[in-house]
Order: sequence, then structure tokens, then C-alpha cells
Amino acid sequence: MLVIIRILTFLILSFVASISVAAEEWHGVKPGISARQDVIREFGECPESQRPCEFNLADEDVFIEFATADNCGNSVEGRVLLIQRDFAVDTSFASLNPGKVRFKKFDPSLPRGIGYQGFINDEIGLAVKTFNKRVIQVAYFPGLKERQFCPGYYSKTKEFVDAPVEHAPNLFIKCPKGPVSAGERLTFKAEYLRGLSVLLTWSTTAGTIVEGQGRRRMILDTSGLNGKRIRVSLERADSTGRAAVDSCEIELKE
Repeated sequence: MLVIIRILTFLILSFVASISVAAEEWHGVKPGISARQDVIREFGECPESQRPCEFNLADEDVFIEFATADNCGNSVEGRVLLIQRDFAVDTSFASLNPGKVRFKKFDPSLPRGIGYQGFINDEIGLAVKTFNKRVIQVAYFPGLKERQFCPGYYSKTKEFVDAPVEHAPNLFIKCPKGPVSAGERLTFKAEYLRGLSVLLTWSTTAGTIVEGQGRRRMILDTSGLNGKRIRVSLERADSTGRAAVDSCEIELKE
């Protein structure tokens, strides 16, 4: 019986290790080759120089890191270093784009053995992270032969899909500053250490959440709230069962 179980386990792992996923580029953006201008042209995002970029798509949050004079030198400033896709819906290996890839499996969490698994092909520059067998993150980075322009940044590629369990969960809401006019759609952004499977719940004392419930960025419609003062709150619960809460108040003009 034990032999049968071992054989089945081997077959399952062999299947997972050869699942089809996209490699080398995503939406025409290729780490190590593409630049900030290519991201702006494709998505209309990331216009600020010298800064990483984060934006939302329908079912995922996207994080893109760019080369700067400090981390890679002046000659490659603005080049795409890393793309991370954090999925907001249940995603399987099979649902990712085609392309046969062999992975090495590892545990990306500390402490180990809490449900996370990492899969990496360092040669082509692709890593996947799962939690309880659900894909929660994919990272794209240059292959081994394309990293000479910034070797220090790619010294620990497994960390692109790590699962950093914190001693104390952190959470901060980035809110609009100063009085704003009623009727505007306001954007609120959650800031916390990325990499874990989390559940986000936005709430407000007034107004209507029109986009982003459960996501890192939320949009609130303030129509009809002239002269009101409202409080927006966010609760973050992570995969270890711990929670953090933050809130802020917004004053609306008459």
C-alpha cells in the first residue's frame, strides 16, 4: 500500500512539474528587455519614473519593478526587472497560458509547512507560488543568460515568490488627503507586505463601493454626501489566521 501511495505521489508531482504556463514575456512585456514606455503603451499605467508600479486588472493585481540608477546603474534605467501577478480569483496551473516548463519545487514560507509551495524554472525566468494547491502568484524575470545587466538583483530569484509570514500583521490605508468634493469617485489603496494569501474586506460609513471589494485598491462613490464626514475601514485576514485593521476619515465639501 505504501509503495502505491509513493507511486501516485510521484505521478501527481510529475504532472504538476510539466504543466503549461507562459514564460519569458507577458502581454508583450519582457523583463530584462522591455522598458517603462512599453508598460505605459500596453496598459496606460506606470508613468512615474524611478518608482515601482502596481495596478489592478479584472482578476489580478500586477506589480512591476524597474531598474534605477541605484539598483542597476544609469545605462539601464527604466528597464523592466520583474513582473509579479497576484491572482484575486481561484486559479489553477492548467488555466495559465501554454508552454511546457519544468519546475523545481520548494517551500517559500518561513516557518515551513503552512500550505505554500513554490515552483521555479530559473533558466527561463519563471516562478509560481501556490497556497493549498491554488495558484496565487506568478513571477516573470530574465532568464540566466539575460541578467548580466543587473546581476545583484537576481541573486536570490526564489524570493520573488516567497511567503513572508510576519510576527505582527501590518496594514495601512492610503487615503485621499484634504477635503474633497462630494460626488467624486475616490481611490483608497491598501499597503501591506505582499506575498501571502489574504482576505481583504472594505467597509464604509457612507457612500458606495463601486469597485475593488476584496482587492488592494478600492473605489468609493461619494454622490449625495455633501458636507459629510465618512470613515473607511479595511480588515486584512491572512492565511495564518491573524488579522489587522486600519481606517481613515474623509471630509466632503458642501
